Amino acid sequence: MSAQALVIAAHGSRREAGANAQIRRLAESIRVRRLFDEVAVAFHHGEPGFDTVLDEMTAEQITVVPLFTSTGHYSDTVLPEALARNRRFAELRLRQSPPVGTHLGIAPLVARRVTEVLGREGGSRAEVSVLLVGHGTPRHAESRAATLALAETLERRRVASQIVYGFLDDEPSVEAALAATRHELVLVIPFLIGGGNHALEDVPQRTAGRRVVIDAAVGTLPGIEELVVDLARRNTPPPAPKFRRRGPVTPTTPTPGTVHLVGGGPGDPGLITARGLELLRAADVVVHDRLIGAELLAEARRDAEL
Repeated sequence: MSAQALVIAAHGSRREAGANAQIRRLAESIRVRRLFDEVAVAFHHGEPGFDTVLDEMTAEQITVVPLFTSTGHYSDTVLPEALARNRRFAELRLRQSPPVGTHLGIAPLVARRVTEVLGREGGSRAEVSVLLVGHGTPRHAESRAATLALAETLERRRVASQIVYGFLDDEPSVEAALAATRHELVLVIPFLIGGGNHALEDVPQRTAGRRVVIDAAVGTLPGIEELVVDLARRNTPPPAPKFRRRGPVTPTTPTPGTVHLVGGGPGDPGLITARGLELLRAADVVVHDRLIGAELLAEARRDAEL
């Protein structure tokens, strides 16, 4: 059986040692759980790079999990092109998962964090505005999608009286979003991966002048580890092709299957039960009606028949 490996791919920084150290600690915490034969990190800015990490590994089946908050230029172009420059690239069975920030578990993670911070600050949901700060870029339309989706989900769940969003490098700006808040207390959630300059300097500077509570970057929260593991498990590389000898075909008796009935919940894809989500992800065939949302269908296996 071929060894299976995980690569955690992050933007990284050559100026802030702490940013890359955070990713290495995440990898180590997954490594000690012995879920994968190898666990490696790779950086756009740092060592090993996206274009060398595969050559430093021995596994033949590798899943790459982008530790980015959203789909965008880095996940769609920079990372795949750099991985293809590894000498071993053509020899491997490789699959890249969606970015961590697009995982359905992000919304529950942030919702729990809001509850924790409000408890610590003595605030209530009815008297707080939550400001999500994403990076964003006008150069890639999808870079803002995960932030918008997160804001919509938190609003549906009534996590706070008001949910607004702003971007460091897109519209609406952080300043414009902050001006639109209607409560005295504003909880700022940096929807960023690392605790680098963006989280520690840019966000405080651009929210100065108001009573704000700035939380840690979402990517530094403990629950991120489980989302990375889940993405890696659900995006294992396809098996190697099997070659059969030519000869007479022996008829086989079909193996009976099992049918599970799963309710979609009240409509919010984040409210499906854990067992229901497990069955959806494992199913060979998914029979559904028109009421099921695209977010839940995206959880089905890539080779599942819909």
